[in-house]
Amino acid sequence: MTWGLDGMWEVGWYVGSWGNWVALAGFPKKFNDIINHTLKKVIFLCLKGKKGVFMAASRLPINVRLPGAYFDVRSLPRPIGGIGSRGTVAIMADLPWGDTEGFFNLPGRVFLTNKSLPIVGMTAVDFEENKQLRLALAGCQNVLVLRANVGGDRACGSVGSVAFEAWHFGAAGNNIRPVITKNALDEFVVSIFWGNTLIDRQTVSEIAQLQDVEKVVKISYPVNAELTVGTTTLEGGTDGTVDFTAKLPDFFKQLEYHVWEWDVAAFAFAAGTPERALCSQFMSRLNEEYQLDQQCVVIGDGANNRSVIGVEDALEINNEVLSLDDMVFLTAGIQAGLELGESATNLSIDGAARLIPEHTRDELRDANERGVIVHTRRSDRSIAVLRDINSFVSLTPDFNYEWTKNMVVRTINNIKKDIHRIWETSFKGKVHNTIEGRATLFTEIHGLLLQYQAIPAIQNHTADRLTVELGERSDQVIIRISVIEVVDVMEELDVVARITGGRPTISMTMEGALTA
Repeated sequence: MTWGLDGMWEVGWYVGSWGNWVALAGFPKKFNDIINHTLKKVIFLCLKGKKGVFMAASRLPINVRLPGAYFDVRSLPRPIGGIGSRGTVAIMADLPWGDTEGFFNLPGRVFLTNKSLPIVGMTAVDFEENKQLRLALAGCQNVLVLRANVGGDRACGSVGSVAFEAWHFGAAGNNIRPVITKNALDEFVVSIFWGNTLIDRQTVSEIAQLQDVEKVVKISYPVNAELTVGTTTLEGGTDGTVDFTAKLPDFFKQLEYHVWEWDVAAFAFAAGTPERALCSQFMSRLNEEYQLDQQCVVIGDGANNRSVIGVEDALEINNEVLSLDDMVFLTAGIQAGLELGESATNLSIDGAARLIPEHTRDELRDANERGVIVHTRRSDRSIAVLRDINSFVSLTPDFNYEWTKNMVVRTINNIKKDIHRIWETSFKGKVHNTIEGRATLFTEIHGLLLQYQAIPAIQNHTADRLTVELGERSDQVIIRISVIEVVDVMEELDVVARITGGRPTISMTMEGALTA
C-alpha cells in the first residue's frame, strides 16, 4: 500500500511483521498505537479525500498456535430442565410483627427455630399467636405472607442516652430486651435479646460504633452521648387493626408479582360476599393473563371455577376447634404441599377427633355435587378428606370431568410452569429459531414429559405426541402436544358378585377405576 498524490490509500498486501508493513505502506506511526499487531484479524481503514470513503483489508496470522496440548471438553447434549418444586402457600395473616410492604417468605423449617423471631416475632411453639401460620404450614414447606395489620405502634426503650426502637410495629416488639455490659478489656458489649433468646451481640469501644440490628431494632443517640451499662425491655408496641378487606387489593397485587413462586392462595371469605366474588374473578383473570391454572381456597360453594376450591365444614384437631376461616388456611396448606402424583382424596387429617358438623351420606353426596371439599369419618374412625375436588361443576366438551379434580389441575399447571421456566431460562433470546434450535427445544420438552411419566403424573407419552414447529413469524415457536394423559388415583370401587346355591361359588369381576 502506498500514499498516492491524489490523497487515496491504495490497498495492497504484505506478509511480514506489522511494523515492517506500516513502514513500507507509509502508515503514520500513530497507527501502531491504535491497532494491536497480535489480533487475528486487523482491519485497515482507507480514506479518500474529505468524503470519508472507507475500504478495508484483513491480515490473517501465520502459526498462531504453539506446539502443545489443547482441550475442548464439554457435556454431552442432554435435557437441562427438570420438574419444578411445589409446596408454597400464599396467605394474608394477623401478625404481631413483620414487614407490611409486600410478601415476606417464611420456610417451615425456619418457623421451627428461633430464626423466625425477626421475621414474624414468634416460633411454631407460640400456639396462641401463630394459628394461621401454623395451620398453613401443617401441610406444606413454605409460606408467602402479607401482613394484614395496619396502624400499630413500635415498642421503644432506652439505656442511658441510647434509644432503642423496634424495627416493626407490633406487640411482639415488647419482647425485645437490650442489655449493655462491659468486658474484661473495658469494652462495651451490647446484646439484644428476644425474651431469653440472644439475637445479636456487638462489642464496641465507643458509641459511634453501634449499628442497627436489621429487622429487629433501630439504635439512636444524641450528639456527644456516651455508653452506660444497663438494661431495658421495650414497651408500647401494638398490633394495630386487622382489615383483610382493605388489604385485598394489595394481596392481589403481590400474588401477581410473585405468580411463579406460589402454588395455592388462601382467601378466608365466605360465599355470597363481595370479597369472595372478587377472589374468583381475580383468579380467572390471573390464569388467563399468565396462561396458568393457579388455585385458591375459599369458604363455601358457588364459584364454579377450577381455580377455586371451597371448604364447607370444620374440625376439632388436638382439642382445638377450627373455624371455617381456619379451615381455609389448613386446606390451602395441604393443597400446596401435595406433590405431583398425589391426591388429597381420603387423606387422613392428623389429630382430627370431631367433624363439625357430622355428615349423612346424602349430605356428602350433595357436597360432592356442588363441588366443595368436605370430610368424612372412615371405617377405622379416622377423619379424612372425602374427595379432592374444586368448585367447577358446569362441564363442557372442552373442559369436562377431569378438570373437577385438583390432582389433574395441579399436574397441568406444573407442566405449564416448567415449560415456561425452561423456555425463559434456556431458550428465549438465546437459541436461534432454526431446525437445530427447535430440535433442542423438542428434546427438552420431551425429556420433561418423560420425567412426569416416571412419577407417574402422566402416562403413555411418546415422542410422536409432541411437535415443535416454526410459527408464522421468524421469532415464533409453536409446541403442540396432541394428548396429555394425566394420571388420577382410584376413588370408586365397584364389586359385582354372583352367588349360587349348593357348593359356594363366588364369581367376581372388577369394574370402574380398577379396570383402567
